Amino acid sequence: MWRNFALNDAISRQRDVFLVDLRNHGESDHHESMSYEEMARDVARFADSRGLDKYTLIGHNLGAKTAMMTATLFPDNVNGIICLDTAPTPTA
Repeated sequence: MWRNFALNDAISRQRDVFLVDLRNHGESDHHESMSYEEMARDVARFADSRGLDKYTLIGHNLGAKTAMMTATLFPDNVNGIICLDTAPTPTA
């Protein structure tokens, strides 16, 4: 689903698009812990490694909560978030 969305010409012609697997998902590194803060710091490290000073995050469920945490921890770097199927509450 994400690959088709992200690589859509309407988006990819206007922006650089990166599909990032969160820790313990897909082809990412596996760790014993995976708090939202740790995953947010992983996202920020990824952005730093690509030289991205400002970025917009799109996430679904766990990815959306990670996007919210990334925006909270790194407000100078995150210029927008799009969150799908989640809410900014501890239990959602």
